[in-house]
Amino acid sequence: MAVQSAEVTDFIEENFRQHRLLEPQAPFSDLIEFMQLGCDSTGYAIRAIAYREIESFKPITGVVIVDITDDGFILRSASFPDIRKIKNGKNRRQVESIIKPIKEISFDPYNGKRAVNTVSGATRYGAKALNYINYMARRAALELEKKNKSIDQ
Repeated sequence: MAVQSAEVTDFIEENFRQHRLLEPQAPFSDLIEFMQLGCDSTGYAIRAIAYREIESFKPITGVVIVDITDDGFILRSASFPDIRKIKNGKNRRQVESIIKPIKEISFDPYNGKRAVNTVSGATRYGAKALNYINYMARRAALELEKKNKSIDQ
């Protein structure tokens, strides 16, 4: 696993502050560089964070946060914690705009629909980033479910 920037590490630590961490999986797969689950006090996995490098104007790290609730799965957010690697302000704002609406999205990892639809006018980089975000959100949800099923048995 490549060493991540302080921005990415700090972002993950901040979003797991209230959770007991399970052993991270790095690399998780060919398409996900890192995944980690966080549990509540009873040991049930309730949060997953996954990331991978995404090609944009510069390579940046795309991170998704997925929670499992009584009502199902929620894509809490998608972020590029190290977006400052993109020095040009116009380009940076363009990349930020594709993830700005990704907050608190309920989704079902089994129905075949995307958690996030491609934004019209997205660049090829933006469309590709959204594909990765959807994939990571789905895989994170499935890992939460898998972990909790192993506890129930």
